Amino acid sequence: MQLDELDEVVEASDGDVIVVAQKLAQQLELAVGILSGAYVIAAILLATELGIAATVVALLCKSNKKYLSTNLLREELVCDGHLAPNLYFIDYQVVIYLTTPHIRVAE
Repeated sequence: MQLDELDEVVEASDGDVIVVAQKLAQQLELAVGILSGAYVIAAILLATELGIAATVVALLCKSNKKYLSTNLLREELVCDGHLAPNLYFIDYQVVIYLTTPHIRVAE
């Protein structure tokens, strides 16, 4: 990956990412991996930055099978400044296809 081609890097703590992935499983029954928690945090921060009229999509493409023996299934310490304690997921939307490509392919 060429980092100079990225628009922005969003940082999130390991603990926050794990708790978000756990909440996705508990509240929406989505068996996703730890990185999906990071994608959701990044999407929430971006949506906050762009404003209420923005549409932000987070693709959650990995299952949690790989993480069944890791911290994903353990109780995670929640720290001040974490986003996860203030989140409650009530719904999600499955996107079957996009009519316009939104991916920039590096040459």
